[in-house]
Amino acid sequence: MKKELFLPLLTTALLLLVSCSLEQANGGDDGRDDGQNNPPAVTLTAEPKSGSAPLTVEFSRFAADPDGDALGCQLDFGDGSEPQTGCSGELSHTYETAGDYQAVFSATDAAGATAQASAAIAVTAPDDEPADNQPPRVELKASPSSGPAPLEVAFTLASSDPDSDALSCRLDFGDGKAASACSGTVAHTYASAGSYRAVFSASDGNGHSASDSVTISVTAASSDGSAVYLYAAGDIAEDDSNNTNDEATAQIIKDRSKNLEESWYVLALGDLAYEKGYYWEIKEYYDPSWGAFKSNTYPIPGNHEYYSGGEGFFEYWEEVEKGRTNPSKGWYAVDLGDWRLYALNSNLAIDADSEQYRWLQQDLADHPSNCIVAMAHHPRYSPGSHGDNSEMDDVWDLLTRYGGDVFLAGHDHIYARYQPINEGGAVVDEGMVQFVIGTGGIHLYSANSDDRTAYVEDSEYGVLELKLEKGSYSWNFVNTSGRVMDQGSRSCRSAAE
Repeated sequence: MKKELFLPLLTTALLLLVSCSLEQANGGDDGRDDGQNNPPAVTLTAEPKSGSAPLTVEFSRFAADPDGDALGCQLDFGDGSEPQTGCSGELSHTYETAGDYQAVFSATDAAGATAQASAAIAVTAPDDEPADNQPPRVELKASPSSGPAPLEVAFTLASSDPDSDALSCRLDFGDGKAASACSGTVAHTYASAGSYRAVFSASDGNGHSASDSVTISVTAASSDGSAVYLYAAGDIAEDDSNNTNDEATAQIIKDRSKNLEESWYVLALGDLAYEKGYYWEIKEYYDPSWGAFKSNTYPIPGNHEYYSGGEGFFEYWEEVEKGRTNPSKGWYAVDLGDWRLYALNSNLAIDADSEQYRWLQQDLADHPSNCIVAMAHHPRYSPGSHGDNSEMDDVWDLLTRYGGDVFLAGHDHIYARYQPINEGGAVVDEGMVQFVIGTGGIHLYSANSDDRTAYVEDSEYGVLELKLEKGSYSWNFVNTSGRVMDQGSRSCRSAAE
């Protein structure tokens, strides 16, 4: 083929490829593809790739999905430091000690397909460092490592240096606070429930460092018979000066909780800030209204947060409490009185072969007597325009087998309460009750009822109020006028057994 004919044909083919990619990226609201799933495409570059410690490397990473699926991404620098989330952009990282490192950038789509790219980093010892210099040795112990809030933990620190170098040390408690000590016992109190990773690190001043860590699990205060209240909704805020619905739903929470003597929490069910859940969108649209409850909120990400890779979501919530949202994964569990709350990330793989499913199965087995409330952005069943999500079938079946009581979701901008449904999808009294509460502020969808729905509302913004008691729960769906539109109560299944 002649060169002058070949080049126009190549250009046309490339334009068609870009056009198809853009169509997929701008697809439906939830970014899911019913066709054959393809793995993400990922790239990672690093500059420089070698040098003496401390070596600062500039990473550039990018991930895209051929099917237009939302992605979860992380960059692991390979030196034991905390991986960073995000699917695109530049990152700087400093390697403090000599060694050969493999930085790995991975991306996972909503169907569980994963792709990776890596870069090898070679770090040599500084010219002025003795050739035989050895890293410090550290050890961290904690007692107790679990218990109800407020939990006082005694950390025991031990450090030494083979070269007798003077050490500088830091103990990061994992909740935004830290202490400087190289040995002895340090006490710290965790004020609220959560999973915290305490890290003890030491540096010898010659480019070598070492660290040790322990995980502290803090549950809600043991129940004394008093109730715990939850206020739940998703699909909340957007850039629209004429839309004040998120302020109105936030006011419901303020009005309903202001005179409570019992503990109460907010459940933010994903799609907190449109259009793509960037950090600045969450700060500008969500934070002025629902941000009033930031320190009292248990959140989960929605598909709109993953349009930007989810990094804005995790950055915003880590400002409250490291570990609150299990950074880069987004699933976690906490005890609320006599109940156990499971927060699930339905944007990442959640089928029976996934890491998330295995974690949930193990935790359910470890807590057999709890009443159970679970939340995910995507519902298993929905009478709204998005409809049912078969991707949630495995976790629905798992939760019902272990006695799950309540399942909360958003995604469809409606309110719906289902009758109790078992793992086969049938209405049975011993089934799990699902609520869809996508009524936090974003424009509403239309909905249709069916023989499994108990109540459907598609014209009112509102918040679901759950009152969790020992062995039972009750609910009120409250609209922005303060009117209770749906209410009821049930015993939890573990109590009935």
